[in-house]
Amino acid sequence: MPFPISVAPRLLNGQLALITGAGQGNGRALALGLAQAGARVIVTDMNANTVEETAQAVRAEGGEALALRSRRDVARCLPCAGSTCGRRDRRC
Repeated sequence: MPFPISVAPRLLNGQLALITGAGQGNGRALALGLAQAGARVIVTDMNANTVEETAQAVRAEGGEALALRSRRDVARCLPCAGSTCGRRDRRC
């Protein structure tokens, strides 16, 4: 599903975005839009099913996504996100 708002393709190439509440609604739309603009995304939500659906949607559009499903996963990932995934440039 393409992002409905025109975003300059590859404007965010090489950047890493962390999106909370990305399982549905605005969070999902934001994750898809940032990925379309070239960002790699870490998507988080307390609902394991919907956050994985968002990550799969990003991947289906050719983007890179990591889905985190619990507060513990997020807490463990954030300190190493820069070294594992590259810089954390956007937090949403």
